Amino acid sequence: MGELNSTKPRLTPQEVPQFSQYAARSLNAMASGTTVQDLIERFQKEPVTREAMRSRLEKIDDPEMLDMVMRQLRREVMTTLIVRDLTAHADFHEVVSTVTALAEETVSAAVRVHSRKLAQRFGVPVGVSGEPQDLLVVGMGKLGGEELNVSSDIDLVFVYDEGGETQAIGEFASARRQVTNHEFFD
Repeated sequence: MGELNSTKPRLTPQEVPQFSQYAARSLNAMASGTTVQDLIERFQKEPVTREAMRSRLEKIDDPEMLDMVMRQLRREVMTTLIVRDLTAHADFHEVVSTVTALAEETVSAAVRVHSRKLAQRFGVPVGVSGEPQDLLVVGMGKLGGEELNVSSDIDLVFVYDEGGETQAIGEFASARRQVTNHEFFD
């Protein structure tokens, strides 16, 4: 990790809500059972790790639950970054690597959850070679360069190996409607 910018003004934890309306609103919303200052101090002490993000997302298999948890996770990650940045506890590398990890983990979870949901209905996409097909997601631009910042959008390219049709196989043997791989991944 790079050094923190020593010329950057450092705010006290008590000053953070004054400098970011987003952080102030988010901290108030998250402060159930604790104080805003306790949250700020907790966020200031340690960054949100990729492993912590993955842990929050990996057990979810319901699309609606995933949507809710991803919104909560985004708020927590962004608020933590704001707190750590304003109190000079996060450097540039921490900010971009954390935002990049958030994007990668949430995209991965969304593909996993929605692919399973579609497979329950349509079956598993199988290529003309007879091999099951997966959707691959390629991050372009700042995501691909691991340089996302808090205001970045993401550019994604979605690819799969080959055409074919879904098949009701394995744990998805009860799928009732066959579609082309293109329709499935679209």
